[in-house]
Amino acid sequence: PQPTEPTDAQRKQAERAHASIQSGMREVSEWLGEYTEDLAAGDEQLDEYLRANATAAGVEFLPPKQFAAGEVEWTIRPPLPSDQPVLSQMMPDIFRKQASQEVLLIHPAGTDDIQGGITLAGNVRDATVVKLGLTVRGQTGTTDADPNVMQLTTRLLRAAIVRGAAGGARRLVFTVNEESDQSDLRNCLTRLGFEVRLVEVINTMSMLAFRDRCMRIVQRYQHQQAIPDDVHLVRLHEVPYEKVDRFLRTFFEDGAGVPPEKLDQSISRVMLKGDQVIATMVGYISDETTFVASRACVHEDHRSHWATPWVHGDACVEAYDKGLTVIRFCTDEVRYPGFVKIARRMGAKEIGRIYMMTMDLVAPWPEAR
Repeated sequence: PQPTEPTDAQRKQAERAHASIQSGMREVSEWLGEYTEDLAAGDEQLDEYLRANATAAGVEFLPPKQFAAGEVEWTIRPPLPSDQPVLSQMMPDIFRKQASQEVLLIHPAGTDDIQGGITLAGNVRDATVVKLGLTVRGQTGTTDADPNVMQLTTRLLRAAIVRGAAGGARRLVFTVNEESDQSDLRNCLTRLGFEVRLVEVINTMSMLAFRDRCMRIVQRYQHQQAIPDDVHLVRLHEVPYEKVDRFLRTFFEDGAGVPPEKLDQSISRVMLKGDQVIATMVGYISDETTFVASRACVHEDHRSHWATPWVHGDACVEAYDKGLTVIRFCTDEVRYPGFVKIARRMGAKEIGRIYMMTMDLVAPWPEAR
C-alpha cells in the first residue's frame, strides 16, 4: 500500500515536537557554556583562595607548579548523555555507586576526545565531606613524571577544589594508592594544600602462610580461653552494611575505600561482641589468584590481642579454599605496630603505600565579581 500523507494536524504536532527538542538543546548548550565560563572564572580566583584558606588554617601556602603553555587548550565540563560510552570504559564506578556525585571531564577544546575526569562524591553522613576520585588516561602504571598527565591531573584537581569550595564543602578527601617509585600525584596534592592524614603500607604475601600464621595465634588464645564467649565472627553479608560502614568511618573517612558493590561478601569478615562491631576486614578479589584486603580496623580495646589475626586468618581460610593464593593487605604502623612486626616476620613484601589526604576548607569562597 502507498504511504499515507500526514495530516495538517500531524505535521504541526511534529513541528512542535522538533521545535521543543531544538529549544531544549539550546538551553543545555547555554547552560553548559555558562557552567564552563564560571568554572574558568573560579580557577582564576583559586590561587587567591588557596592562599587565604592556608592562612585561615595556619599552614604555609605552596604556589602550585606552573606548566608551560602548550598548543592545546583544555575544556573542563560536566558529562553529557553522549559521553556515556566513553565513561562506561574510563570511569565505570560512577554507574555503580549509589551515593550522589558530580563528574567533571576534560578534553581538548573543540573536540569530544575525553582525556580524563574527576568525581566529587558526597558523604552520606556529612554532606560537607566530599571524596574525590581521579581518572586520567595514561596515568595507571606510569612511573616517571609525565608532564601531560600531570597537567591534566592538576587542572582536574583545581576544578574539583573550585566546585567543592563554592558548593559549601568543608573537607575534601583523596586516597592515593602509590607504588614505591611514584609520588607525582601526592606531590601535586600537597602543592594544592592537601595534607596526609593516614599512611598505610601495602603488603603482599602467600595466602597459605598468612592463614597458618594468623590461625596459630588465634588457636593459642583459644587454648588460653582468652577470647570472650560473646565474641563471634561472621561474613559481611550477615550484618547490615550501614552498621559496618559506620564502624569503618570511625577510622577511615572514605569507609571501605572502594564501592561496597565491589566487596566480596563471603570472604570479608565482621567481628561482633554481642551485637556491637569490634573489628572488620573487607576486601575484594582483584584477579584469579589475589584477594585485596582494602580496609581492616579493630576497636582500640582489642588491637593487641586475638582480634586482628582472627579477622584476617578466618578470611584467608575461605579465600584459600576458593583457590586464591595471594593476599594483599594494608598495615598502619601507628595503630597496629604488633601486627606489622608479625607480617614482616612472615615475609610480607611491601609493594606500595596508601595515603589518605585531606584539605579542610575553612575560608569562605570569594563572592562573584
